[in-house]
Amino acid sequence: MPQVGDLAVNLLASVISGLAVLLVQFLRRRRKEARKSRFFGLDARSTCAVFVPRHALSNSVLSVHRRDAAAIVELAAVARDCGAEIELVPSSGEYLPRTLGDRAEFAVGSPVANPRTDALLETFVPGLTIGPREGSPDKLTIGVGGRAFGPDPGKVEYVALAKVTAGGYPIFVLCGQTAVSNHAAARYLARRYTQLLREYGVTGRFCLVLRIVNSQAFGERNVEVAGDFTDAAFTRTADEAVS
Repeated sequence: MPQVGDLAVNLLASVISGLAVLLVQFLRRRRKEARKSRFFGLDARSTCAVFVPRHALSNSVLSVHRRDAAAIVELAAVARDCGAEIELVPSSGEYLPRTLGDRAEFAVGSPVANPRTDALLETFVPGLTIGPREGSPDKLTIGVGGRAFGPDPGKVEYVALAKVTAGGYPIFVLCGQTAVSNHAAARYLARRYTQLLREYGVTGRFCLVLRIVNSQAFGERNVEVAGDFTDAAFTRTADEAVS
């Protein structure tokens, strides 16, 4: 009989130990999910806006490049994981809402293709410029921190990935030189958010320039960080400060 009692005690200890492990794993998973939700400003009761860039070669303001559509799918998956819904907002002025800071949002594409990106960069990321704003012959050159990143489509392309905050909600800007680079930024954000969270915190802002190497062969998958320009991107240049 003592052996039966010992067996029962051992079984009970094993059950308790197993339940404790499951509880710890559950709490860790919930904590991770909560941090992800806070990082993206999304939860089961929320809706985020995705501002969609116009296809450069189309006459229709509602036309979207397939690679930009793939970027939107990546962002939609993030929202779905957080239990949130998304609202797609076309780039035409007649569709653009004049609200700010009432929900999380993602702006995809360069200022040339997406007016929302232009407004967000001018307001929140004044240290980052795109070619046409300075009269550059290359309308896709990204300038920040005294550096210039010009594209060589299919070989080397760049995208600025920034996070800012308005009204307590995060805003993500994915400002790429091509649709492939937009897709690369969305993929990077969706799959490397834990790294960004560790580096900048749940609510911290940042601005990275990502380099997409040999997209003709590897698409959006071969991505590296060309530079962290968080300080420079959020600082107005001397000319802007004087004006």
